[in-house]
Amino acid sequence: LSTGNIGIGTTSPYAKLSVVGEIVGAYFTATTTTATSTFAGYMGIGTSTPWGNGLLTVGTSSPLFYVDKTSGNVGIGTTVPVNALHIVGTAVVGGDSRQILKIEDNTTAAAGVGGGLVFTGKHNSGGSLANFGSIKGIKENATDGNYAGTLVFTTSPAGASNTERMRIDSTGNVGIGTTSPYAKLSVVGETVASHFTATSTTATSTFAGGFSIAGGKFMHDYGAGV
Repeated sequence: LSTGNIGIGTTSPYAKLSVVGEIVGAYFTATTTTATSTFAGYMGIGTSTPWGNGLLTVGTSSPLFYVDKTSGNVGIGTTVPVNALHIVGTAVVGGDSRQILKIEDNTTAAAGVGGGLVFTGKHNSGGSLANFGSIKGIKENATDGNYAGTLVFTTSPAGASNTERMRIDSTGNVGIGTTSPYAKLSVVGETVASHFTATSTTATSTFAGGFSIAGGKFMHDYGAGV
């Protein structure tokens, strides 16, 4: 005790209190605002039996939160996270949606606000990061109390910010190259396919410009009207 250090279960206390063995208490309090509490082994919160290889386990018989000591993977609702973040739970059903993960934007209500996911990776040998694409669910209009939503998909051109490529609006219309789809599928730009099929026997297929069939064997010149 020449240094004032106290040892329990050890003859070489290296701190004011050094304990070799388990310490059990109703709770522990760290009062300093400058030092850091460190834990060399596993930690369990809400459980006396931390799971398997868990660096941190929160929850009782079925962990609510789990950090794998070896991989660093985080599990929510699982003790075997196979990815950086692995979530297991019972989906909350609302209409046609099944919710496991919820992303909420707390920005003041306005057109264009809403949660999103950004997909990022390294774009050069120096390890610089870039946003390659994103998906976001946004408020479609500025009307207070109106929660019509739009799902927007973006990609990033080289050297530029993410640009919208496609959206699905609140009516279910899909727009490619346009932010205002007026039909089930609205495309601004060229559409190429091996063939197109119109199945309706009542509707009329219309072409605002000219068209060519069989490599020019049948053509309509929009400018000349023939």
